[in-house]
Amino acid sequence: MYRSGAVMAWNVFKFCTALRGLGSIMILLVLGVVGVSYYAVVITNYGPGLAAGGLDSLIAFFVLALFHSLFYTFLETSVVTLSLLTHFIQFFSDGEIPGTPGTLATTFLAFVLNLAFALSVMGFLILHISLVCANTTTIEAYEKKSSPKWHYDLGRKRNFEQVFGMDRKFWFIPGYSEEDLRRMPALHGLEYPSKPDLDAQEL
Repeated sequence: MYRSGAVMAWNVFKFCTALRGLGSIMILLVLGVVGVSYYAVVITNYGPGLAAGGLDSLIAFFVLALFHSLFYTFLETSVVTLSLLTHFIQFFSDGEIPGTPGTLATTFLAFVLNLAFALSVMGFLILHISLVCANTTTIEAYEKKSSPKWHYDLGRKRNFEQVFGMDRKFWFIPGYSEEDLRRMPALHGLEYPSKPDLDAQEL
């Protein structure tokens, strides 16, 4: 029994080591996607468009401004996908496509990778929006299935404020105002408000 337990512990440790290695590979993969996207959007397609003049320059400036200001993964991958969509469609047209084989391959690869990432992250985004609306964590969402009345569901508006605060200026950045920290103890992670009527029934 002892030897079996020792082998199991060693296997678990080996598995954790493998996961750490996989994490490093994922970081390299993300950096690769960012590099390919930057080359396809900025250097190959829209960077040269700044000197074209007229409407093309305006469109190029707008796309590049969005690309460089793109602080959420879902927004960045969506912008890249949409900005390269017309170029991707050209691959299936009968006309001649401008560019070298290398730049065309990079554009094609950047579109496919960013589309895949955008769809994947969108799934996580929808999941976490549903969790915020119900004021649950991922594990609590499963616990909630066995309990029809969730103590910490304060309504969508208040549930949203529990996560993002009451000051709209801080909704899209990872921070809270001093007023939020003072008025909302839940932001300190020490106590969490719940439905008073459900608590009273249990008492």
